[in-house]
Amino acid sequence: MTGARDRIAKKAYVRAKGYPSVPFDGFYEQLKTNTAWRVYELPCGHDAMVDMPDRLTEILIEVA
Repeated sequence: MTGARDRIAKKAYVRAKGYPSVPFDGFYEQLKTNTAWRVYELPCGHDAMVDMPDRLTEILIEVA
């Protein structure tokens, strides 16, 4: 890793909680206390763009 991702000004992590995944939950837990990241949790499956398109759109506009 070059560390280039640390130079990205706006970072966001969206966790779709309806999709069970221990690794994704771990990333969520790590990032939610990291002020460099905006962290979101959606009560849907892995296809947030299908399950919750309006909310996902709101998030994408917010972090743009």
